[in-house]
Amino acid sequence: MNIYLLYANDLLKITSVAILSYITLVSLYKFVKGKEYSITDFRMSVFGLIFLFFKISGYLALVLIGEKTLSTEFTYAVIAFILAIIGWDKHNKESNIRKKHFRIFFFYEISLILILLSF
Repeated sequence: MNIYLLYANDLLKITSVAILSYITLVSLYKFVKGKEYSITDFRMSVFGLIFLFFKISGYLALVLIGEKTLSTEFTYAVIAFILAIIGWDKHNKESNIRKKHFRIFFFYEISLILILLSF
């Protein structure tokens, strides 16, 4: 039993929740206040995608070495990752600043809810 991979998976889950929470709160604040979309917002949204990908990869590593089996946690994580990618893609195609913030908020919030359901 590789306990370090299990701890790393839990750490990735907590980190993903923290990053998604931060992104959704900032996007909601900037949507409501009508603030400009900055390069920091873009970088944080990409950072959220990267950590969701790491979470899925870590879970798959645990499945491959036999520590865990595929479960609803993995299904929720994959759906959350796909929704975050869709939201990120839609916000990249948008030129209206308010719509950019709203799309990031909406899709990342659904992803956050799905990740929280997997706890």
